[in-house]
Amino acid sequence: MVDVEHDDTLPSTLYHYTTFNVLQSIYENGEFWTTNSRYLNDITETELGPKAIIETLREREQSANDEITKYLDSIPEAPLNQEDKDHLRSISERRNLWTELRDVCGQALRDTSCFIFSLSQEADQLSQWRAYAKDGVCIGFSTTELLESIRQAPVQSVDMRHVQYFDGRKRVVEFLDPIIDRTLQRRDELIRDGCDALSVRNSLLGQEMLLKIAFLKDINFIEEGEVRIAALGVPNHFTPNRYGLVPRIKIPITAHAIQSVIVGPGAHSELRCQSLDAYFLHQPFNKDPLFGPAEIDLYESAVPYRDW
Repeated sequence: MVDVEHDDTLPSTLYHYTTFNVLQSIYENGEFWTTNSRYLNDITETELGPKAIIETLREREQSANDEITKYLDSIPEAPLNQEDKDHLRSISERRNLWTELRDVCGQALRDTSCFIFSLSQEADQLSQWRAYAKDGVCIGFSTTELLESIRQAPVQSVDMRHVQYFDGRKRVVEFLDPIIDRTLQRRDELIRDGCDALSVRNSLLGQEMLLKIAFLKDINFIEEGEVRIAALGVPNHFTPNRYGLVPRIKIPITAHAIQSVIVGPGAHSELRCQSLDAYFLHQPFNKDPLFGPAEIDLYESAVPYRDW
């Protein structure tokens, strides 16, 4: 069973905007697919977090350099005594540590083991209908059932958290500092466990760091109120699209994970809703005949929008 880290403030229902085809796949196969983070719709997905941390670490390096310069200026030019040497060595070690963590960030920028499934706290939102589910649906998932599902996932580790939005200027210190602190802690743990090879250690730390900073996103997406499932693992499925064969990980879901479906605005929404009513009545979840009719609430979008 996978140990899942998650926010304690997650809402009871989370939403996924998608197509009828994807809804059918999720329901009939009893699974959703996470997508490798390099293939998501935001082109900065795998760069924003590492670059923000790199800038923070550069500032810390510079601060250490300034501290060394200031200290040297404050003491006589005579040979340094042992106390001075020890103090300067302490500052230099701290500076070198920030440099080492910048190399870890470089590993995170190159890593390909983070997979994402995006959800929203917002139901029936026009901008998301337009962006992700034209003539589609909004699936309402039980957060409790999703957490139970991902504990059984074929992955190394999973986080489920609110996305933090970053404007590119003011860094989210309360978000970044705990990641840096956790990376330092894991570095010490790996060293104690005998992981002395710097390249191996940085590669492991880079993977773990990428999983943590997967929840930092460009502020232009803030209205979506995104919650993410981020998993560290290897792909077990590939699908073709304009980016090539996209790596994914299939995550099985429990029978009661889907609570509701909203049919999006557009032509024939009433008919599309009726089709789902018949579908859930006659098609068992995961194609398992032991399941009776699905207890899924169906709604039509209340958004007064049409594009025909």
